[in-house]
Amino acid sequence: MKKKRRRKEYSKVLLNRITALTFIVTAFALGAMFWLQDLSSLPTLLSLVFAEYAVGTAFYYNKAKAENKLKITKKYKEAGLLPEEVREKHLSDENDEECYEDMS
Repeated sequence: MKKKRRRKEYSKVLLNRITALTFIVTAFALGAMFWLQDLSSLPTLLSLVFAEYAVGTAFYYNKAKAENKLKITKKYKEAGLLPEEVREKHLSDENDEECYEDMS
């Protein structure tokens, strides 16, 4: 029997491709600039590629944040707790209150 492979999420595939493209373009740009002895295109080319990388990474992290919020809320509901109740229970401990005061 063949095991069915789980398909990778599209966002992960997209992030991997953007990362690969960033490294390829950076390596190509560095090689071309070394060969041509001209650094004038370095800021433009690399800033465009890394801007695309930053947008892709920000999208991926925001998506992961939203998914994790849903997962945590679902686990709270399955346990019969609401996030506010957990926060109140956690902050009722005197040691934790001191820790939070030190952090602010």
